[in-house]
Amino acid sequence: MVAQPDPMIAQAADLVRQYNSDDAAYYELISHEKWLWDSRSHERDARQDERREIARNFLRTGVPVDQVAAGTGLDVDEVARLADEG
Repeated sequence: MVAQPDPMIAQAADLVRQYNSDDAAYYELISHEKWLWDSRSHERDARQDERREIARNFLRTGVPVDQVAAGTGLDVDEVARLADEG
């Protein structure tokens, strides 16, 4: 019995062949992938900045460092550094 190839793998292989044979399409694909990675990176950085600002607000109200870390998901050392910065 011969296993039937997975249609998604066959489709992916066709796309690879297409992009490998067409330089313009390949560079367009690479450019789009870079844009996606950059967008995700910017979103991740923005979320991290927001978590730091929330941590600073809690620290200003006197919430202990370990509780701020637990509530924000930030590392205890990072929250302690934010506390030291004032």
